[in-house]
This record gives sequence, C-alpha cells and structure tokens, in this order.
Amino acid sequence: MQQEELADTIATIYEAALDFDVWPTAIDNLRHYLDGVGGVVFCLNHDVGQIESWHHCELNDDDDEYARRLHQINPRVDVSLGEPAGRLCWDYRFIREEDIDRHEFYDGIQRLSGVRYFIGSRVVEFDNRSILTSIERTKKQGHVQPEDIELFGLIAPHIGNAYQLGLKHFRRRRRNEFLEQWFEESAEGVAFLNTLGEVTYLNAAAAFILRERDGVWLEDRQVRLWKAADNRRLKSLVGGVLDTANGESFGAGGMLSLNRPSGRLPYLIRVTPWILSDHCVSEEQPAAILHIKDPEISIPIDAQSLTSFFGLSPREAELARHLAAGQSLRSASQAIGISYNTARVHLHHIFLKTGVTDQNNLIRLLLSLPSNGSAAR
Repeated sequence: MQQEELADTIATIYEAALDFDVWPTAIDNLRHYLDGVGGVVFCLNHDVGQIESWHHCELNDDDDEYARRLHQINPRVDVSLGEPAGRLCWDYRFIREEDIDRHEFYDGIQRLSGVRYFIGSRVVEFDNRSILTSIERTKKQGHVQPEDIELFGLIAPHIGNAYQLGLKHFRRRRRNEFLEQWFEESAEGVAFLNTLGEVTYLNAAAAFILRERDGVWLEDRQVRLWKAADNRRLKSLVGGVLDTANGESFGAGGMLSLNRPSGRLPYLIRVTPWILSDHCVSEEQPAAILHIKDPEISIPIDAQSLTSFFGLSPREAELARHLAAGQSLRSASQAIGISYNTARVHLHHIFLKTGVTDQNNLIRLLLSLPSNGSAAR
C-alpha cells in the first residue's frame, strides 16, 4: 500500500471516532487493501458477557445469530482474549486446515456470510471491555499473506485508539445532552462559561433574566453586573473557578447577592467549576457554571411529581400543591371543591405518606423538591 493510501485509511478510522456511522466505511477501506470480502469491529462487555456494539461491512446483516450462537463458540475470540491486547491473530496461527473443516464455528460463518479465513486482533482493553476487529476472506481467497499481516499490524492500533476515543466522545456528548436538557427545564438561570469566561450557553431562565437587565445582562459574551464592586467580585469568583476547572487550584466556587435597580429581591448568584477533560478541550467547552436564582419567581409544584415521589392520590396532590402555594387548609379545600373535614382527612394521609408531622414541615419539604417545569413568571 502506498503511504498516501495508508494515511487516508487511518484518517477515515479517526473520522469514525467522531461519528460511529463512519465505521462501515473505515472497515470497507481496510478490507479493500487487505483483499478481504468484509470486516467487523465490535465491543465485548465482560461485565455482562455480551457484545454491546457491532459495526461491519459486506457481511450478512444477521449479526444477532453471531451474537446469540456463533460468538460463544468462536475460537478466534478465545485465542485473542488469552493473549495481550494488540497481538495479531490469524487462522493458521492456531488451527489446522483439517480442524477448520470440522469446526462448528467455521461452518456457521461460511453459511452465514460466505467467509472462512480472517486476520484480526483484540486491539484494546478498557473499562472491562474488549474491542476486537477482523477482516474476513473467502475459502477461494485463502489465508492472509505476510504482507497482509504487516499491513494489518500497522493499522490495528489506530482502530483501538479510535474506537476508545469514540466511546468517550459518545458518552461525553450524551452526558452533555442530558445536562443541557436538565438545565433547560430548571427554574434557576444557568449559564455555561468557557475558559475565557465567555458565555457559551444560556438556559431559558437565564436568558429571561439577562434580557430584563435588572442589574445583570450579557455584553460581548460576558455577564455584566450594574455595580463595579459586584463586577469585581464576580470576576474574582469566575477566575478562581476557571483555575479549579483547569486543575490549577481546588476552589469550589462562591456566591454573591446582587441588589437590583428595580428594588425587587436580590438575585442570588453562584459560580461553580466544570472540571475539564484532558482530551478535546475547546473554547466552547464549559469550564464554569454560573447559576442565577430570582427569589421573586415562584416554582410550581407538579401534582404528578407528588404522586411519583410520595404516592399521593390526585386529590391529595392537589391539596398539597395549594398548601405549598401558601393557602390555609380551609381556603385550599374550597379551591379544590371539598369540605374542610375531608381536607383534614387528606392532610392526615399526606403526613403519613411524606413522613412529616405538621403542616409547616410539609410545606418546607414540598418547596425543596426539584422543579420539572418552567418557573411561573
């Protein structure tokens, strides 16, 4: 293989690290240069003893049969798992031709995909998982040759690196998507700051607060406060948190109270670090989180959440919501159309289910619950 073709094949493998849909293309490039008819990369999870991800090209799509039956009797995997990660494996290294003819696994894969011989490797081991890859050949094509083994030896380590990076990238992306969804539904304002202290993300609550410009706003991607002393304090907090995110200190962040020109209750601002990964650090990656709480905003309590948390009936949950909003038991009973005595019975059941013994502690408990919706403005 020419150096340029080798470089292109390796480049495609690393493209697959960012997008697992590219793996069939990367495998196809490799099998083409190794004169194979197909190939596969898969992840074996040892904790559950099962294949948890599978990527192939030009092989039978029924990988369920392989995972269900053939994988359990695959001598290639047994050999690879018994050797150090990275060592190459091919048929005539461990099995004779006459034994191939009699082996149930080889008979199965030939019927399933029309292949017989291979070259492969357990390319990397991490988190109690093995990443294995192979290029398949037909009986007519015969065993791999020394030049094929040499070529596969050059490329196999890149497959392991790329697959491991891809899994980490996928997990990080899923984690960030989950956190952004969680932050987006929060009644508290949340802003992500990068290593320069610039805002890279605002949830809906933070965007609303900043648009009001009631003592805090966004200017040139920076959060600005209306008093110079508050700005200096915020800058100091953010600077310390960014040092922590970069591993240069061990601060947990800090808080400040921000008086508002409107005379409303002060905003409560908290800055916390987002610890950076050693890999893939970019200017858009969060390094700090700025939380802005507006005490003027009431957080609605969802009746369904009360049912999920405590097993309250729909009527009990409605009563609890009205009590948490500051109503007396009598006014709450009128609001939901029940008698005062019935409300007292419901309240007794609520105490039993929530584990509190009086109405004040009940309200404290309900107001401490996480919000699952937007705040009431």
